[in-house]
Amino acid sequence: MHAEQDESFYNVRSLLHCYGIGRHEAERLLQRFGNSKQELDLLLSARGRTPRHRLKELATPEQRAPFGIG
Repeated sequence: MHAEQDESFYNVRSLLHCYGIGRHEAERLLQRFGNSKQELDLLLSARGRTPRHRLKELATPEQRAPFGIG
């Protein structure tokens, strides 16, 4: 049952790993919005940060990124 509870909540480390955001941003989000995985996933997806999208974004070389990001 304890492992089930861990899967439905984020901590700083799991939020960093999943979304690739900074430590201070992760701490701020957890303090402001709580640690519910469902709520934070909705919030971050509304900001354009889905785990799948973020991994793809990190793997994109600058030459292939639109508008010369970098």
